[in-house]
Amino acid sequence: MHRRTFYLQMANPDFKAAWEGIWSSSIRRHLSGIVAAQIHKALEGDTQAARLLFEASGVLKQEYAGNAPLVIRNYIGVKIE
Repeated sequence: MHRRTFYLQMANPDFKAAWEGIWSSSIRRHLSGIVAAQIHKALEGDTQAARLLFEASGVLKQEYAGNAPLVIRNYIGVKIE
């Protein structure tokens, strides 16, 4: 399907619901494998994988203060700069 045709079809509520259902079920079906792969990469020392896991789980949160450097806080509020 051509890209333009896809976006035109997304205006159709039935097409949009079907597309979102396929996408959502695919994510649910593979989520445990994706998380397991992220954990494996994090345990091997991939800091970006570890950071993504921590942020997704809510253990770490990013905070910005204007142009100040990024500050990361864990769930108990201790700075981990």
